[in-house]
Amino acid sequence: MSSWCWKSIAIRPVVRPVALLGLIASLTIGSAEAQEFQFPNRPFGLGAVSKAASATGAEIKQTFHRAGLDYDRNAAWPTPFREMDRATYYEWFQPCLDRGWEIELTLSDACFDESGRLNRLGAAKVMQAVRHSPQDRRSVYVWGETPEIAQARIEHVQQHLQTEFGRSANLMVASTQNFPITGRGSYAESVTRAFRENLPPPVLSAQPVAGAVGDEGGGE
Repeated sequence: MSSWCWKSIAIRPVVRPVALLGLIASLTIGSAEAQEFQFPNRPFGLGAVSKAASATGAEIKQTFHRAGLDYDRNAAWPTPFREMDRATYYEWFQPCLDRGWEIELTLSDACFDESGRLNRLGAAKVMQAVRHSPQDRRSVYVWGETPEIAQARIEHVQQHLQTEFGRSANLMVASTQNFPITGRGSYAESVTRAFRENLPPPVLSAQPVAGAVGDEGGGE
């Protein structure tokens, strides 16, 4: 046999283990590099497609919601907007309304006797407030020249409520510094009587009405 054959036979058992070790080392280094390597964000990857799909779904959902809202508004018009306009209009008169209720529910000097207790007029006003006031106006206001007088009157009103109505009264009693300025009934009655007496008497129209009963101007 030639020398080349003997060399190949002698080298073959050594090359195989060395090649195997090199393959194992390359695989180990390649796995470590693969762990450190990060794939770039591809615009056409699965992540981008899922994000685009979710954004499109949200936009479609919002579009259908707006369409349904517009349909409900058009179907119910002008109901919600009319109430909003009415509330805005009456908002300007709300202070006047609150002041009127306060005047109506204020207990002044005419509602108490000399000892500071409720008289018949005061008891009647308290009963009216308990039985006929709406839920958001269930309160009475007590006026006094000094804070001491007002506090004493408030205590008497609370005792009267506890005695006459008990827990069913559900009425708030508070003090006020606004004196209720009201007109006398006699003056209002005189104004009403003068207005009615000065009304002109009713006069019927003297012009003939076409087609009336007894009209002789008809055709042949």
